[in-house]
This record gives sequence, structure tokens and C-alpha cells, in this order.
Amino acid sequence: MAIGVGKMRQSTAEAATWPTPATRGRRATAPRLQVRQLAVPQHAVMCMLVVLACGAISLLYLVQTSSVASNAYRIEQLKAENEALVRTNEALQLKIAGYESLSSIEDTARDKLGMQPVKDFEFLYVPVGVQH
Repeated sequence: MAIGVGKMRQSTAEAATWPTPATRGRRATAPRLQVRQLAVPQHAVMCMLVVLACGAISLLYLVQTSSVASNAYRIEQLKAENEALVRTNEALQLKIAGYESLSSIEDTARDKLGMQPVKDFEFLYVPVGVQH
């Protein structure tokens, strides 16, 4: 116990500052704090830079992979839309070919326009004169 008390007295004596006649009337100043810079080893800085670089590269990879996946999805949508348009185009061309056939034209002329096939026909010759 005596050792602890002695140290306590010593630390108390060092910590207590009583005004002396020379310092009376002066404002007490707080002890200045010393700022110590922490020494960071260079290898720790390099490790942090490597970790940051790996993180940036990983983020870039994820962005590129996401972009590729969304573009692939869009390509598949466009292929499906193109196939549907090709089928529609083929159906319309088949319909046009049906309308252009002679039997279709004859049926339309007879049923919708009321035309009849010619039974008696004769040729008329028209003289063509030279016009001046």
C-alpha cells in the first residue's frame, strides 16, 4: 500500500499547480495538446489501393454483365417480333396471290359487279386514216 500512496502523492503533486507570485494575475493557459501523426505503413496504403482497384474492376464487370444480359433479352424480343412480322407478310402475299388469280377476278366480276360472260361477239373494223 505504501508504494501506491507514494505514487499517488507524486502524481498529485505533479498534477497540482498553485499560482506562484510570478504567475498571479495572469490567466491560466491550458496545456497545449501535441498532435501526433499516425504513421501508416506503406504496405497498408498499397493494400487499400489494391482493394479499391479490385472493387472498381468488379463493379465494372457487373455493369458490363448486366448490360450484356439486357441486350440479349432485347435481341430475343426483336427476333420474336421479326418472326411474327414474317408470318404476317407471308399470309398477306398468299392473300394477294389469291386475289390476282383469274378465277377470283371472274367470281368478283360476276358476283359483286353483276357482269356476265360475252356470248355473241363480233369484230368491228375501224379504218384508221392518216391525220394531218
